[in-house]
Amino acid sequence: MPSSERRPVKVAFLLQDFTMGGISSWIYTIGKELHRTDPGVFEFHFVATHGWVIQDRFHQIGHAVFLGRQGKAPNWFVWRRVQAYLRRLQPDIIQFSNLKAYKDIACRVKPPVVIDRKAGLRTMNRYDLKGIDAVIFQNQGMFDTLKFDASKKFLVYHGVD
Repeated sequence: MPSSERRPVKVAFLLQDFTMGGISSWIYTIGKELHRTDPGVFEFHFVATHGWVIQDRFHQIGHAVFLGRQGKAPNWFVWRRVQAYLRRLQPDIIQFSNLKAYKDIACRVKPPVVIDRKAGLRTMNRYDLKGIDAVIFQNQGMFDTLKFDASKKFLVYHGVD
């Protein structure tokens, strides 16, 4: 397809919430930089399942939605809603962190690329990495700890590299 007819690469980020946490800040930093340096190349979608308050900054660089139950933990209905949303969206990349439910949804939706993000020991062994195309690590310690195909492991310090 000629470059003038290419559609943006759809990237969906699955996260509990998009407030001031470390992971959401990391995602915002990456999204903002790509939005600034390569305008129109990426179309970002931020999908929250736990926290219904999404900072305006995410709306400024992409599409942000809350698909959970306000004031309640996600249940099977929420997970079905997230899966249906992603199937309609047809993202090129799904990136998630921390929850096995996110991994399971991403593997059922089957986008071309599924990326897991790991930052600390609590996320290291929650689920297997079957169906994962790449793992992004926030620090060298986690990078060295996880046994995974070296060509699919990437180190991105705090989303600023």
